Amino acid sequence: MAPATREHDALAALWQACDALQALQEAHRQRLQREKQPDLARLAFERARAFAEFKNRLLSTVRRLQQERRLPALRETLRQRLLALLAAEAALREQLDGYRQTLEAQLACVRQGQRALRGYGSACQSSPRHHVNRAV
Repeated sequence: MAPATREHDALAALWQACDALQALQEAHRQRLQREKQPDLARLAFERARAFAEFKNRLLSTVRRLQQERRLPALRETLRQRLLALLAAEAALREQLDGYRQTLEAQLACVRQGQRALRGYGSACQSSPRHHVNRAV
């Protein structure tokens, strides 16, 4: 295979990895907007796996481009694409942080309610019980 063809194949695979990561970011952003209780652990797992695959593809492509001395010519294009992915990731993280803060606030309300109920329960148990004699 000619070097230009290998370079093209490497770049094409990298762009596909970028597209896949970007599509996953968008899907997660939409799920956070659409679902009331998205599975945060699953979202984190999916993004971690996709990022690992993307990182491997990026590193292998950069190595190949360095060996072929083509990296300087493509550096700005790669940089712009990576900046776009980072911006999308930052927006997604901001959305996730907002969702987590909402969950934490709701959990705090639930815990406060539980403490109040426990307080009422102990107040009822400690007060003497009055029995009404209806036989009179």
